[in-house]
Amino acid sequence: MNKSTLIHDVNERNTKIYSKRKKILHLLRDEGWTHVSVVQELLGYKSVQAVYQTLNKMQRDNLVKRAEIKLVYGRAVTIWGLTEMGLHYAFELDDVMEKRKVFEPSKIKPIMMQHKIDLQISRVRAEKSGWTDWIPGELLGMRIKCNKYPDAVAINTNGKKIAIELERTIKSRKRYGEILVSHLAQRKNGDWDEIYYLSPDNDLARRIRRAFSFVKQATYKGNKFLVTPEHLKPFHFFSFNENDWLSKGK
Repeated sequence: MNKSTLIHDVNERNTKIYSKRKKILHLLRDEGWTHVSVVQELLGYKSVQAVYQTLNKMQRDNLVKRAEIKLVYGRAVTIWGLTEMGLHYAFELDDVMEKRKVFEPSKIKPIMMQHKIDLQISRVRAEKSGWTDWIPGELLGMRIKCNKYPDAVAINTNGKKIAIELERTIKSRKRYGEILVSHLAQRKNGDWDEIYYLSPDNDLARRIRRAFSFVKQATYKGNKFLVTPEHLKPFHFFSFNENDWLSKGK
């Protein structure tokens, strides 16, 4: 192997490293923290050890830091988030650097961790399928006024703006009535076109859809109204472990 080939190989390797780091940093600047399973999905690695190697090297370079979060039932989970250095490298020099927070492990709520990990994996799969402009719910406050922020908003492959709700349990009929009204009001304002409820499996998705169908009456600005099938038409219910929600309408 001659010298020019060696230089080419080094440049190519450095380009790949930069591309992988850029993907991770761009995810973290929106999401705040992530889990190795999300990064594995993001980079398409078959080996989780390769993911740890990448994250450990980024930690060595002070771009990310790790934390052990103890869950309620005692098991600790390792998560990764941006340092101040990482935050600055998450934006290119010609980007407008938006307001973001660095990783603060003490502010993580263990009870919500699985919810966020599932949502991040859903985001990665959606973006790989052609979805764009994914905005986590906690960042929506900088863009719109809302009574009840969804878990995320994104543009699907048909160009529709979708409010994403990731649901692992079933709420009360009263709460779903309030959520329905909030989503319909934001839809009327043009903040999104449809609402996707994502659950771990199709059985739960169908049960949540049925729970919405039980809402027969709701209140908007102090006035009661009957909930019709037309009101429920923008709501769709899927398993986030299936791909039908990613390609609906194609």
